Amino acid sequence: MASLFKYTFSHPAILPDSVFMTACAVFIAGLVGSVQAADINAARKQFKTGQYIQCLQAAQKAIEDGTYRSKRQWWILIVEAQMALGRYD
Repeated sequence: MASLFKYTFSHPAILPDSVFMTACAVFIAGLVGSVQAADINAARKQFKTGQYIQCLQAAQKAIEDGTYRSKRQWWILIVEAQMALGRYD
């Protein structure tokens, strides 16, 4: 075990590229996920505070942009906002 540890850190060119790329991928995925969560939470807050039109517009824009992996939450928010506004058709 000690020889593996010594070998790994005595030859830094073996590991850093893969470790760096993995760390970057995890960081970017977390960043994108937190931005998406912030947007959906902001739209939910608009809905809860009675800003139904703004909520509806934000949700429609999010779906049109297509930058979100899961559109289901946005569609649910659209339906709820439309119902709150009395748009049943």
